Amino acid sequence: MAYEIKYYSTAKKELVYLCETYGQTFTAELTEWLKFLAAEANKKDSSASIDVLEFFDDVERLSDTSWKKQWERFCNATLLEKLRAIKVVLTKRCPPWEMRYSSAHFRLLGQIPHEVDAFYMIDHTKHQIIFARIALGDGGA
Repeated sequence: MAYEIKYYSTAKKELVYLCETYGQTFTAELTEWLKFLAAEANKKDSSASIDVLEFFDDVERLSDTSWKKQWERFCNATLLEKLRAIKVVLTKRCPPWEMRYSSAHFRLLGQIPHEVDAFYMIDHTKHQIIFARIALGDGGA
């Protein structure tokens, strides 16, 4: 079961800009990749992306930072969100909310190989994947 795809307003603007700029083929490929990430979000051991904290932090500080943020979010959640979060932890054995990063290579204008980066949150409690940023990366293929 693929998770529902949502976008923060800045990510939606970035997506629209990229699709309008680079054409139909790019748009179709990008859309398929985003759907693939949403389908992967349901899996416990997704290899299509990496944890953002792993990407930016060293391993020693990773677990403290990740779980501290999870705990803060849990404490600020409504009762229903807390129950959903507990269910996710018990059934999926993963954090209820995960910040993720993924990248893929596409051909822009049918010719130029380039990387597209996506930063997003997987909300296992609501079965959603929420894109925060979708942008051209620094390097090509």
